Amino acid sequence: MNVTDIDPGEVRKLTGDIAYLTDEAEALRHVIDAVPVHEAPPGGSSIAEKLLLIDHAQCAYYRPLLEEARGRSKPLSLDDFDSFRETFGGATGEEGAENLLRRLAEHRTGLVNVLGEITHADWEAELHRGKEKMTLFSLMQEMVRFERKRLKEVADLVMVFNQDRQARREIEQRRERERRIGED
Repeated sequence: MNVTDIDPGEVRKLTGDIAYLTDEAEALRHVIDAVPVHEAPPGGSSIAEKLLLIDHAQCAYYRPLLEEARGRSKPLSLDDFDSFRETFGGATGEEGAENLLRRLAEHRTGLVNVLGEITHADWEAELHRGKEKMTLFSLMQEMVRFERKRLKEVADLVMVFNQDRQARREIEQRRERERRIGED
């Protein structure tokens, strides 16, 4: 994408998409309380790991790249930065969902503040990943796609855990009714 190709409306939309994660984190806080966030499904990652990966990617990879590319005249090589997937240590401890989401929202607020300093020319900053050329704008679009995918996975896990809890509740209620019938 050339600077003339990046429409200011697209930049506003992207900035809004990036800021929206704060709202998503807030919405999740209302439904995630009773969910075992550190319990991983077979062959998968826990909710805590997914949220921590989003936060790690934002803090250790995308934001530093955003800040490094800002005002730069020479192309920036993404290969000079460690991949967030390789540096991610996974979930540690038993930090609660409320704290994870609060921290994610706080870090996102900081990122959104940096976005306010990005000029139209900065969005055009040329980046290289191997032989692939991209712009800062397309890199940030990549971040949004990555986060949306992880958040959908989180929402799916929350739904599965809630459905499982509801099914267990119904089984217990049936057992209790059967026990009472047996006593009569």
